[in-house]
Amino acid sequence: MVQLSFFFNIILIALFVKLISKAESEYFFNPFVGYVTTRINKLLDFLKPVLALPEQMALLIIVISLFFFKTLLISRLSPTISLSFGQLITCTPASEIPEQISLLTFSLLNTISFLFKFWGFYFLASLIAAPNRKNRASDAFKYYAKPFSSIPFIYQPIILLALHAALAGIASNLGSLSFQPQESSSPVVISLTSYPIIVQIIKTVWLGLLSLSDAIMVMIQVLFISIIGSMISTILKKRDMMILCNEASELVLGRFARRASANSGMDFTPIIFFFAAHYGYMILSTFVTNLINTPIQLPF
Repeated sequence: MVQLSFFFNIILIALFVKLISKAESEYFFNPFVGYVTTRINKLLDFLKPVLALPEQMALLIIVISLFFFKTLLISRLSPTISLSFGQLITCTPASEIPEQISLLTFSLLNTISFLFKFWGFYFLASLIAAPNRKNRASDAFKYYAKPFSSIPFIYQPIILLALHAALAGIASNLGSLSFQPQESSSPVVISLTSYPIIVQIIKTVWLGLLSLSDAIMVMIQVLFISIIGSMISTILKKRDMMILCNEASELVLGRFARRASANSGMDFTPIIFFFAAHYGYMILSTFVTNLINTPIQLPF
């Protein structure tokens, strides 16, 4: 189910960027952008005469239709659509909200949450990027991270935390938060709205930070796909695919990636980075989760 939602969210992001971008700003020579954009344009060329609408309006209808299809499909395969904050905290729709409304609302929040985590991944990649080392993958990533990528780098972490905190506040008010301890089989309900307003704000910010940390998992997933893709392309002797996968791996690894001139024999850097990032994520998410579940004593 997670993989299915990931697939739909990636497509929705590509369509969203196409919706807000000007045609003249598209660069088809980049295979990461051109392959996707060309197919979106073919779809638009087919639908515009049918819909009898301008391109942007037709694209908007496609985005909305795909969102409803995603919501319907996932609702059929899963009893509820939830939001995850880290590995152990989940937000599910409140029982008093009508089923159809909660379904659409949490499906939208799920998509927005993934978009924010995708932008968080862009910030992390920019943070560890090697100076003056760019490739087609990094240029395409900047394109797909619009409009967030146009924000000055110094303001990006502040905006990201504010967006995730706002998302956490909306989710905690519309749904029910539950914490699943690793040593227990029954979840523990977290009621942020029962705390004093100051404590609510503090814990909501921590919950937003926990959501932001999930961007590390997006980065790990992209690296994993790149490693597997590189192995498959090597076996099948697909040189173009291997080059694209290596560029994607280099994008994630940033300054930790080995230069082409230094590559001799097998390179275990992606695998080492994969486990190091996963271990760091587990430490960070566990620490923030413990903060959320720790009572705060106010001095007044």
